Amino acid sequence: MESVNPRELAESGIINAVQWLKLGVETIGAFIIALGILVAAWLLIKALIQRRTANFTAIRLTLARYLALVLEFQLGADILSTAIAPSWEQIG
Repeated sequence: MESVNPRELAESGIINAVQWLKLGVETIGAFIIALGILVAAWLLIKALIQRRTANFTAIRLTLARYLALVLEFQLGADILSTAIAPSWEQIG
């Protein structure tokens, strides 16, 4: 019977947990993108119906806020990936 090194077992568990966390962060980011698109589309449709199409800056800023938030989540996911990457190829 092969003995299990406790350090390797702990490292494997941590890597697994970080991979799940990264997946969760990326999933939240995808939902935020979807929500931002829906909100911006709703505001655009509302503006078109009310014939207020002279200035779309508010709608663009609404979508931009959601996208900026998603970038923060994506950065967090990338940092998690880098923290557990075992090789330079995976980091690159």
